[in-house]
Amino acid sequence: MATSGSKSVAATAYDTLKFNWIQNGQNTVGNYTVINWSLQLISGSAGKISSSVEKDWTVTINGTIYSGTNSVAIENNTTKTLAAGQATIPHNDDGTKTFSYSFSQEFAITFAGASIGTISSSGTGVLNTIPRATTPMFDASSVDMGTTINVYTLRANEAFTHDLAYSFAGGDFIAMGSDVETHMYWEVPLSLANSIPNTTNGTLTIRCITKNGSTVVGTKTALLTVKVPTSVVPMISSVTLAEANTGNITSIGAYVQTKSKLKATITATGAYGSTIKSYSSVFEGKSYNGSSFTTDTIAGSGKVSIKTTVTDSRGRTATEITDVTVLSYEPPTISAFHVARYTSASGSPSSEGTYAWLTVAYNVTSLNSKNTATGKIEYKKTTDTTWSTLYTRNELSLNSTLKPNAVTFSTDYQWDFKITLTDAFKATATYETYIPSGNVILDIKADGKGIAFFKTSTKDGVEIVGELPGSAISLTTNTNLNNLTTPGFYVIPTTTISSTVTNKPYTDTATASIRVESTGTNSVKQILQKSTKTDGSIYERGYESNSWGAWSVVYSGAGKILWTGNSVMNASQSVSFSEALSQQQNGIVLVFSRYATTGEQNYAFSCHFISKLFVTTAGGTTGVNMNLIMATTKFDYIAGKTLTVTDTGITGHSDNTATGKAEISGITYYNDKFALRYVIGV
Repeated sequence: MATSGSKSVAATAYDTLKFNWIQNGQNTVGNYTVINWSLQLISGSAGKISSSVEKDWTVTINGTIYSGTNSVAIENNTTKTLAAGQATIPHNDDGTKTFSYSFSQEFAITFAGASIGTISSSGTGVLNTIPRATTPMFDASSVDMGTTINVYTLRANEAFTHDLAYSFAGGDFIAMGSDVETHMYWEVPLSLANSIPNTTNGTLTIRCITKNGSTVVGTKTALLTVKVPTSVVPMISSVTLAEANTGNITSIGAYVQTKSKLKATITATGAYGSTIKSYSSVFEGKSYNGSSFTTDTIAGSGKVSIKTTVTDSRGRTATEITDVTVLSYEPPTISAFHVARYTSASGSPSSEGTYAWLTVAYNVTSLNSKNTATGKIEYKKTTDTTWSTLYTRNELSLNSTLKPNAVTFSTDYQWDFKITLTDAFKATATYETYIPSGNVILDIKADGKGIAFFKTSTKDGVEIVGELPGSAISLTTNTNLNNLTTPGFYVIPTTTISSTVTNKPYTDTATASIRVESTGTNSVKQILQKSTKTDGSIYERGYESNSWGAWSVVYSGAGKILWTGNSVMNASQSVSFSEALSQQQNGIVLVFSRYATTGEQNYAFSCHFISKLFVTTAGGTTGVNMNLIMATTKFDYIAGKTLTVTDTGITGHSDNTATGKAEISGITYYNDKFALRYVIGV
């Protein structure tokens, strides 16, 4: 595009014929340009032409012919205008224009011995585009649906107006506004999202028809990226929960720990055309898929939550947290069941009494008082096989001494007692005990097949009450040591039985002997010693006011190895004790030795005592941080170890493999030259 142009052609060796054009003005409304044109003869130093006869000339511009006559006479070094004029050139509808022109000049002379006739030439000119149809513009290249934008229509002429319309996702054009002058505010419809259910953005086409009155000047379009707002997400309208287990739990009217399962039904919908593609829920650490599912049995209690997430066809998500209240539940427990002989239902204890007092303590989880309890207490002679009911109790919790007066228990026999406790879920706890026959030194069974010391003989063989050389009462499966209150000598005879005995002071399956001593009225002491080749630990505890105290360690089998290995104790290394530090008599000893790249070295051993009292008092649940120093004999290597010691083990630290020179002391340290070899209980 240009506002001027020219074209030259040689007329003689010293003269040039030149056509010039220059833009004079443009008319936006009329869509045309006016140019001034001229035809010139330019002479050089020897270009003089002498001629008095009029000669013909012709100029054609954009198809319009201009012609006339002139004189071609000219002096040296002169520019002469042979012809000039003005031309109006219409533009294309879009405002562009390339026009053609041609020119000719008759000379009809002889110059320097050469005949010069008519000289002509042609060319084209490209005019500046006249602004016509308006291209719409926007503040931004992309916007959210639902927001208002300013559509600019910067017109080429004040007489122009515009009709605006939009099209989206291949749809028809829909009118936005008419006779718009320079701009309009327009809210991008949020409903456009319905047309793109599987993506989050699309391309909007805005069409601008430019008019001059009722005459259409031209049409332009512009593209705008429109996005589904991030606020447009699927909706979870409900997460409906129901009890999946039926039966006895229905009567509780609530969710119950370890009994209930949740049946979840999720209702969700997409947004603005989207559809739900997936459902995902997490409950108690486990994931479930689908719009309905049944959970595993509820493990927790109190407020537990289901986190539900739905994803729609746009990849957008919505999350809902649904809280559930779950009643805490434990199976029935019998914490005490003791029977003793009394002189009467209101009398005093006596080994010759024919009345029995029963100390009973049990508990059934209340479940908002909707649970049920059936506590059945039965009795029989040890030699009988049939039980008789003494009491039936329905309290959810009982801690009482029962004193039956309608039944007596002859001192000639040993009597067995049993309590069976059942709740609404048919969960059952059972415990048995007995009262011996009356005090006798020796009794022979009537059929001569049995003999008993310090009791009446009730079965074949030998029976002994109390502690005689070689005498002991063997405990049976599922014995609760809390119920062992009758003075005497007892044993846990096998590892199989040991694995079922409850409330013992250790967790392994070692056998043990137990001595129960009377320490006063309704108070006893238990002394337990483990019975293995390598562990003779001794524990004791006391019983009074119907409750037991905690076990204390009398002797822990000092010198027991709780761990052995080879560890520099870096940040990723830890050791676990085979028995808790609190179960040791005094504490533990950590044994380190030299360490090389080839492994542990059996020299330069370094021992460090850690007090049980210090760790259990100062450490709490997180343990205590210890810094230990060790070295070889001539201090060739000095090392430090940072350890966290808890009741159950030790964890290392990244500094334990560090080497270097201390900034303050200047000591060179080699923390990687020592490794932990043993942990010994003392």
